[in-house]
Amino acid sequence: MEIGTELKNNVLIVRLWGDLDLYHAGQFRKTLDDIFAQNIYNLVFNLEKMPYIDSSGIGVLVYARTIVTKKGGKLSLVNPQETVLKVLDISRLRAFFDISSSEEEAIQKCS
Repeated sequence: MEIGTELKNNVLIVRLWGDLDLYHAGQFRKTLDDIFAQNIYNLVFNLEKMPYIDSSGIGVLVYARTIVTKKGGKLSLVNPQETVLKVLDISRLRAFFDISSSEEEAIQKCS
């Protein structure tokens, strides 16, 4: 899994490439903790290149949204693949997350 970040309009875009599973969840959580240590709480997760997520990955997404919400920020998921949406549906968490079809739309929601 690769993680890339870009700051646009005071919103941090986090792009994920590869699977967010048990093997990679710890790395992603550490990245998020580093981001939160910089007091950045408006986040966009671009998931269009993330083909797979398991319960560990879902746990990290829930963790991120919980922290962001507590700090008064916003979080949006962009272009999750059908496989990811299916896991969100099965876990009954799709409504828990804001889902956008583009980074621009998500940035507007988070600004």
